[in-house]
Amino acid sequence: MPLEGFALVEETLRQRLPSLAEEDELAKMEQAANDPLFMDDVRETMSAFVGADAQWWEPAQ
Repeated sequence: MPLEGFALVEETLRQRLPSLAEEDELAKMEQAANDPLFMDDVRETMSAFVGADAQWWEPAQ
């Protein structure tokens, strides 16, 4: 393949890889949201910070 062909492939990969990585991350988030153990950890962590949140976060209006 001529050097110009490699440059084209490189540019195409640079354009596509961020979107592929984003799609992968979104899929992982969806899996996590359906994982009962992960969600238990999230709830436990959120409840551990209720006091700190009440101190530092302004109430919603």
